[in-house]
Amino acid sequence: MMRKKLVALAMLCLFSIPTTSIAAESRQPAITFLGDRTVIYPQELKLHDEESLLDVLLMFPELISSGFEDNLQVYQADGALSNYELRINNIPMTVDQRLFLTRTKASDFKEIRICDHPGVAKGTSDFKHVIDLVPVKYNKGVEGSVEVQGGQHSYFSPSITTKIGTQNTNIFANASYGYQDFNHITQRKTYAGIHLNSQLRNGDILTTALNGSVSNQHATPPIEPERYQNGNYVFEFDYSHDFNEKGTNLLLIAQNMYSRETSRYHYNCPVAVIELNTPILTSNLWMMLGFEADFLFENHLEPIAGDGNACLNTFYYNYYIQLDYKLGKFDFCLGDRFVHTHYNAHRYLGLTSENKGYNHFIASAVYHFDQKNQLQLAYYHKYTIISDFIGETYTRKQAALTGLPLPEWSDTGINFFKLGYSYSSHPFVFNMNTNYFRWKDTDYASADVSATWRKDFASINTGAHYYHGANGNNYGVFQVNPALYLPSNWKLAIQTFFFTKNAPQRNNDNTCAYGNLEIHKVFQKKWELFTQWHDIFSSHYNAFLAGIQYRF
Repeated sequence: MMRKKLVALAMLCLFSIPTTSIAAESRQPAITFLGDRTVIYPQELKLHDEESLLDVLLMFPELISSGFEDNLQVYQADGALSNYELRINNIPMTVDQRLFLTRTKASDFKEIRICDHPGVAKGTSDFKHVIDLVPVKYNKGVEGSVEVQGGQHSYFSPSITTKIGTQNTNIFANASYGYQDFNHITQRKTYAGIHLNSQLRNGDILTTALNGSVSNQHATPPIEPERYQNGNYVFEFDYSHDFNEKGTNLLLIAQNMYSRETSRYHYNCPVAVIELNTPILTSNLWMMLGFEADFLFENHLEPIAGDGNACLNTFYYNYYIQLDYKLGKFDFCLGDRFVHTHYNAHRYLGLTSENKGYNHFIASAVYHFDQKNQLQLAYYHKYTIISDFIGETYTRKQAALTGLPLPEWSDTGINFFKLGYSYSSHPFVFNMNTNYFRWKDTDYASADVSATWRKDFASINTGAHYYHGANGNNYGVFQVNPALYLPSNWKLAIQTFFFTKNAPQRNNDNTCAYGNLEIHKVFQKKWELFTQWHDIFSSHYNAFLAGIQYRF
């Protein structure tokens, strides 16, 4: 889906029907490869009650970029933006990423789907990725938490999370506000969202979600005074109908995304999807067949390099099919998404109206040695397209001011090859992924390995990420993350990352390491006090914060 937002992992891209997946068995391993994604089953990991989503995601070094503000990586391929979009029930979320990942319990979800190449199933292009969270069935009644955090650099952040469970409905709602005044820059960020998932009387599933975020930034001297505001809003309506007991399913999606930057840029993007998932001839062969239409209307409200106000309207028509076949210990996945685009430009960087077409493609084979061991070999082909650059990297005007080269406005193919291996048997989990991809006639490679040991009283995660880029841009990141769960509901956790030369994190902060120390204490299962010393090795940003949470 055109949502703005080495060799490998895996899937059965039947994301809309996980309960009828052909890979489902009476007993699940803790981690499973399914074509374009890795699926984690938190209940099978036997987590401690207080382990967060971030604690689980640390098992995948390629995901985590250390740092207080942003946990998921936002860099890849010598500066091409990566986008790990958080979703719940496949619907985009607008949340404070740090708060959500560190303060949300992993046990609240029955599946964590790390979709690293979902070009066919979800329509993402270039280096965009998705982390899709599938909640457990909520207990009847109202549960949630109210929390306040505060610390150095005038940091202040209240938040509230609520879960409401009835016989046929799950409701998840959250809201947070963040304020910080640091290094002559004042930031205010507000997030709010609500997700309703209901089972109707005839068994159909209706999901409705509304999410929004507004961020304000104000710079003061000696930095050039400037005010900046950005707002993002998403509304989505999903309807799912099962035709028979075999699992034949029809999914209808209607969505609208709107974003605006103060006096600079805004876009509106309505989306419609119709998708059929069904077994063919045998329960071991599944087909996903779908059509998607996206209408992206972009407007720049200030001149671009003297061109005057400019706009670009892009219409996407997606036709996609995917086959998933289970044969003994093998899972095979083959899929293609053809995207026809029509660009209609007005004074926009010399672009004119034109039509183009391109394909996203997936071919994957997973071999399950047994319930604990699995190996995957996969190939993915995707494109970077014009609208992925507009509003997300830089315009011609910005290029002129910064001296950066002009963006290439032609479609560019990306070929990915991945080889993945996973072993999971409590208390030990081992993951390995090697990746090779070719982009703009340049070769890139990366390798990731991690090992996690977990018991009732302690856990430790270790991992390494190696990246080989163009022009000798090679670097490594190593991590060691121990945690102790002590008597009387005490928790002590440490996160440490070490960076070699050329690592983006090292270049950003001029330090070879990142450290984070946390201490938590829970009282009577209702109150939690915690303190955190983050960015310990930073030359300018290390700071303390403390917080209190009430659970109801």
